[in-house]
Amino acid sequence: MAAPAIKFNVFSVDDATPSGSRHLESAGNWVQKAEATATGYLDMGALNNTDSKVTTSTYAVVAYVDALNGASTVDNMKMWMPVQTSMSSGTYYFNQVIQTAWTSGISITDASGSFSSSTLPVAQNVNRTTGETTLTVAQDDSHSTQYCYLSVTVDTDVPNGTYGGSDGSMKHRLTFDFS
Repeated sequence: MAAPAIKFNVFSVDDATPSGSRHLESAGNWVQKAEATATGYLDMGALNNTDSKVTTSTYAVVAYVDALNGASTVDNMKMWMPVQTSMSSGTYYFNQVIQTAWTSGISITDASGSFSSSTLPVAQNVNRTTGETTLTVAQDDSHSTQYCYLSVTVDTDVPNGTYGGSDGSMKHRLTFDFS
């Protein structure tokens, strides 16, 4: 059996909840589909950290099953960031908050104290949006994951440059089991 096809939708937090259409590209605050490929990426934008520490906008990322490919269950889902090497010097944080409820206007910074794990979490850390631990239906709003709110903070000691992008150097990963 082939692995299920997982896709990711990215939403701006500046609008109303995309609930009901988290698995579609039709919500008013939909920003992009973040491809689950080696070249797919989420553009967090540009920052000017010349005078002070700054944080990108916060985005909500939702994963959903596009095709089960013969599987019946996706479970043991773990959101993490295995490679954080693109920024080789300076002080930076990959901020992450995972919630079941939509929080319009949320702005997470390094002060939140919630960061993306750089090692595979021991336990499942992202559930279905209903709180259950499995996804069992493809292309269905109620079978998408919780909202994974993400932002990046960089301090003045991070050299100016372009980081991440299609080279795959800074990637969030959703690791999961299926049966």
